[in-house]
Amino acid sequence: MDRGYADRKVFSLLSEHEASFIIRGRRGRNLYYQGQELPFQDLVKSANLKHRYQSGKARLKAGMIRVGVRQDPFPRKNPKIIYLDLVIGCYTSTDTEGI
Repeated sequence: MDRGYADRKVFSLLSEHEASFIIRGRRGRNLYYQGQELPFQDLVKSANLKHRYQSGKARLKAGMIRVGVRQDPFPRKNPKIIYLDLVIGCYTSTDTEGI
């Protein structure tokens, strides 16, 4: 299922029912990684993209890390967290590079 955007209530519902889903990430979201709440963009930049795929001039670097998403809309001392796999892909070619 591709939801197209991140929504805490949708994360909760899908996780409760053990559904597989894809959410496109965006800036402005914080995620939990190794016990710390960090900006989404920082996690993407620090990810180890150890998998490589190539088709003609196009190349894809990819990696995955386990992260948590806070269910509450506002920060709390002991938030309820859903853990998900964050898959990061970076398309590159001989002309351009980007995430």
